[in-house]
Amino acid sequence: MKKIVSVLMVVSMLSFYPNWVFAEVKTSSTIEKVQSTEKMIESETESTEVQSVTTKISSDSTTSSSDAEEVDSMSEEAEQTDRASIIAGGWTTPHILYKTYVQDLGWQKQVSDGATSGTIGKGKAIQGENMYFHGGGPGINQWIETSYHLADYGWNSDRGIYEEFQGKRFKKRLEAVRFRLVGTTLSRYNLYYRVHVQNFGWLGWAKNNEPAGTEGYGYQVEAIQICFVPNNKPAPGSTANTFKKMPKLNYRANIQGLGWQGYVHNGKTSGTVGRGLRLEGIQARIADYQSSGSVEYQTHVQNIGWQGWKSNGATSGSVGKQLRTEAVRFRLTGQLGKDFDIYYRVYVEEAGWLDWAKNGTSAGTSGFGYRLEGIQVKLVKKGSVAPGKTQNAFFDRIESGSNFSKVIQ
Repeated sequence: MKKIVSVLMVVSMLSFYPNWVFAEVKTSSTIEKVQSTEKMIESETESTEVQSVTTKISSDSTTSSSDAEEVDSMSEEAEQTDRASIIAGGWTTPHILYKTYVQDLGWQKQVSDGATSGTIGKGKAIQGENMYFHGGGPGINQWIETSYHLADYGWNSDRGIYEEFQGKRFKKRLEAVRFRLVGTTLSRYNLYYRVHVQNFGWLGWAKNNEPAGTEGYGYQVEAIQICFVPNNKPAPGSTANTFKKMPKLNYRANIQGLGWQGYVHNGKTSGTVGRGLRLEGIQARIADYQSSGSVEYQTHVQNIGWQGWKSNGATSGSVGKQLRTEAVRFRLTGQLGKDFDIYYRVYVEEAGWLDWAKNGTSAGTSGFGYRLEGIQVKLVKKGSVAPGKTQNAFFDRIESGSNFSKVIQ
């Protein structure tokens, strides 16, 4: 009985011991006391009272361990209160968090996991971005590599980006993005993203460093969505048309005394202006277009009239025959013609630049004996506004001679 009383005294002391001792540690004196007591109890197997004491000690020890874990858990939650509402699937589930800086509105509220950041239907450009992720399990060895296509800078130009406290800011219009996971920790996931673009709306979902947005159109990104998707799961939506690159229309002119000029594109002048040199021939071709279609063109040549249609860089007009080109026509075929309009205008002797013609109509003159000296050609998204005036693009001496006289006065 003396041993039993001793045990009861130990239990009594433990039960009145300060709670903070148990919250702080589960080792040291507490464990030693429990182990010592359990040995004493084992030697007194004939007493049911001792068994009851053992149960009491075990229960107290478990409670103290639970209290310590709860304190640790509360401390961890306090350090991550800004993320607590995001973590729905546990620490092993990765979450992407991001926000954007919107034109005239500033930094927007942070969103996560596929939610929209930016604006829709307000014509506001994204002018800055910040993102990070958390989760994925212990031992994280992963980060996100970002690339941005900015107007006048193109891809990956540090000169167009500067850092603010809240994230990256862009000096020029954001037109496309690419995001890539670097490392191996999240190799079981794909990083998907898509953008809402001026005049196009939402494009398809890109992933893992694929470009999303546009290039060459001059259209701004206005909103973005980003999310993780397990490798064995489908994309969040359609993956078609994630990135639209403006086809490049390259063209050049053969000029009296100068020969073939270098290729130009996007409405720039090929030929000369105000030097009195005749344009004798042209060549044109399409680059950077994955769908069907090409550009076709024809010329109205001195003493010959309209020639047949040419394409794919073939020469229309003449070379080395001292014959002036007086008018031109351009048209698009295939899907290219469904997606774009082609506009063109010419610089004419005595008249200067005429207005813009499009899609196979004539530009220049006929019957006046005036030479072309320069030309400009431009692709425009189907149905978009013309690059300039379109009223006076072509004059025929018989049909519109009097009107042309007014133009050259």
